[in-house]
Formats: sequence, structure tokens, C-alpha cells
Amino acid sequence: MPSRPAFLRALLLAFCCCLLGPAQAAEVALRFDFGQAHPFDGVGAQVFLNAPNPDEGARMLRDMNAQLVRVALLQKYPADKLGTGNLSLARAGEILTESETPALRRNLAEFKAMVDAQHLRVHLIVWHMPEAWEDVKQKKAASHKESHIARADRIPDYVNLVTAQLLFLRRAGLAIELTNEPQGAWDLRYEPGDYADLVLQARKAMDAAGLQAIRIDGPGTGLRNFEAFLKGLQKRGALGALGFITAHAYQSPQKLADDATPGVAEFLGKGRYGPIVITEFGVKKHNGDDEEAADDLDVDSPAYALAASAEALQLLARGASSVIYWQLEDSARSKKLHGLISEDGRRRPVAAAVQALFGKVPGHGTLTAGQGGPALLPATAIKADGRLFLLLVNATDAPQQIVARFDGVTAPTSIGARSVWAAPGAGEPLAGASVSGGQFRATLAPRALASVELR
Repeated sequence: MPSRPAFLRALLLAFCCCLLGPAQAAEVALRFDFGQAHPFDGVGAQVFLNAPNPDEGARMLRDMNAQLVRVALLQKYPADKLGTGNLSLARAGEILTESETPALRRNLAEFKAMVDAQHLRVHLIVWHMPEAWEDVKQKKAASHKESHIARADRIPDYVNLVTAQLLFLRRAGLAIELTNEPQGAWDLRYEPGDYADLVLQARKAMDAAGLQAIRIDGPGTGLRNFEAFLKGLQKRGALGALGFITAHAYQSPQKLADDATPGVAEFLGKGRYGPIVITEFGVKKHNGDDEEAADDLDVDSPAYALAASAEALQLLARGASSVIYWQLEDSARSKKLHGLISEDGRRRPVAAAVQALFGKVPGHGTLTAGQGGPALLPATAIKADGRLFLLLVNATDAPQQIVARFDGVTAPTSIGARSVWAAPGAGEPLAGASVSGGQFRATLAPRALASVELR
């Protein structure tokens, strides 16, 4: 039993705490400097043709105000039609026509109708060259039993096959990744120099076919492999052939905030190599991108929703112009579940979080990162359509009292529309929001996010 004086001190402390109420939130001073801003071109999601819930998928894209989608549109080709070499562009086009099916035509028509209705920009992905042209080895690659290696001598044939596909799809505003994650033998591994040759040959063939308006996305590697492929592109003089600099990111917000994380400092450089598009991002472990990652988060959990939102803001804050979430909806072929929408058509918490964060933000503008906050409090300000938006994610377990000031933009004087989301039990997501003297103040609950228009 404690002594009487100790007991009285403890009782007095408890009484004082009751009078004072709960502990005050930590104050975080954030500075947003639009003199350091870079372009913001919107958010999107990976979609697949013949998805199980196309109508719900289209509604989700509208609700999150998606500006772009990434999609694989074209089918596999019979190996007996591909030949053993010297595939001409004309013959590649014939193979494409011969392989077309009613299902493909229907899928393309439905996809085109959705893209046109929602004014979406399309980033195509061709996963890899036909397996008949690959070197396949019985060696494990990530979670795959076989390793697939690109044959440099088949790059010209593959370039003609891709160009024929683009002629078939001919459409303004397209961009294309020529292969998926060229660092990895789980799809098709290229040496950096061979990948650079692929880019150069594809650009030449596309230009000759009148496809100058279609940009090439690349290299589309995981962040940790970006530097090696960048050097390969620079050595071959191929960097200028890329229209968008792309990568895939599956790191935690803490990792993305750390310049020591492989690839982060080199890649996320606010467009010094060109406009940046994250063509895949997610919060599950992916091909060893984050060796220190714990077990995968449950895709149906609020923690997953919070991590995905924090990662999106961290990527944008670090220099990306747009981010594409993997993926819009799950299907029976999904190896890991990431979808904003489940296979049975149910929206997950991550869908509500992404909608709250981006659903009211215009898709074209300039963006700058909030300076002065911790890694688990990523913040961005976006100036678009003559309006100012503040996006905040509090992935910590404590409330954060935000004090934000803005340089290089007309100082706000009032608060307009706001959208919020919070994990269950987090309390009021955004409390005490006000603007005074050009500064925004509010308390953001733990495990919560907010998107606020400032006027």
C-alpha cells in the first residue's frame, strides 16, 4: 500500500487532470511554398477488361474523381503465328486482326465508352513479349516458379507487335509502358541496356507509323531498381524518348520519407527527368520492395485504408505528378487483394478514404508538400481551377493540431467544402477548423484524413 503522502499526491494529480481535461494535441507547423510546386495531374486506378463489377467500378472512378486509368487491353497471340524472327509491322497487324474475338471487341467498346464519358487519360501496359520469344528458366523469381528473361534479338519483333497494337487502338492521349517491371523475371527481365534499346526502337517505330502523339512510360521499375535503369537509359541516350518517367511504389510512408530508401532520392525528384507518374502503388509487400515490411495489412481494415492514403500523399509530396492505385477491383485471378472494390462488388474502407481525400480536388494544377511535419503526417496543398485545397493524413495514434501557412499564393480567408474520413473510434476527424491571418488551424484526429478547400 502506498504511503499517505504518496497517495495524496496521486489523488491531487488525478483531480487536476480531470479539471484540465484530456491532453492537448501536439502542434505541427506546416509551411506550403508554391515557389517549390510541381504539376499535379490527378489520381487513378489500374483497371481490367471484363471486370466482375464494371458499373460499380465506373461509379468508383467518378466518386474518387479519377483522371487516369492504367489498363492492359490486348490479348495473347498463338505461338504458331508469331514466327521465328523478322516479324514485319504488316504481319504483326495481320496476326492482331486474325486473333481478334467478339469478346475483345465488346470489351474494347465498353472500355472506350467509359473513358469517353469520364474524360479519362489512358496509360496502357503491355505486360511482356510473347512467351515463345522469352528465355524461360526453372528458377524462382519472387513468388513465381519460373524466371523469364528478355531475348535482345527479339526486341525488333516485339516492337513491331506493340506498334501494330497501337495502330489498332489508335487514339489521341494514350501513353504506354512497353513492358511491366523490367527489373524482374516474374514478368520479363531486361538488362538495363536492353531495356533502353527497347525504348529507342519503339519510339522510332511508333514515329514512323504516325504515332508521335503516343508517349512512352518508363522504366516502370520498382523504386529500388530505378537508378540502374535510369543509368542504362542515359548511357544509350534514350531518356529523351520517354514521355513520362514511371515507377511502382509499395513502400510505407516512413520509407518514402527517408532519402536513404533505395531509389527514393534518385527517382522522386520533382520531375528533373520528366513528369513523374506512379503507375502502380499499394500497401502490400511486392517483389521485395520493402524488406522491413511486416506482414501484409488486411485489405478490409481501416489501417490499410490509412496506409494507402498516406502513401499516395507521400508520393505526390515527394515529386510525383499523378498516382495510379493498384487496383480498382479484385477478381478471381487476383493473387493478393488490393481492390478498392471486392470481387463481390463491395466497396472497402480504402475506397471511402481515397474518395474523401481526392474526390473534390480538380485533376490539373500545381502541388507542393507541407514542410515541417513528421513522416506519418503527410500533407500537400494543391492549387487548381483558381482554388486552394489542403490534403492531410494523420497516420499516427495521436491527435495533431495543424497550423498551416501558404507562400506564393493568395492567402486564404475562409473555409469551403471539406471531406473527411476516420477509422472507427478515432473521434471527430477534423475539429476546430478555422482560418485567421492567412493561416489554417484545425485538430486532425488520429487515424484520420481530411481534404479542405480554402478560399
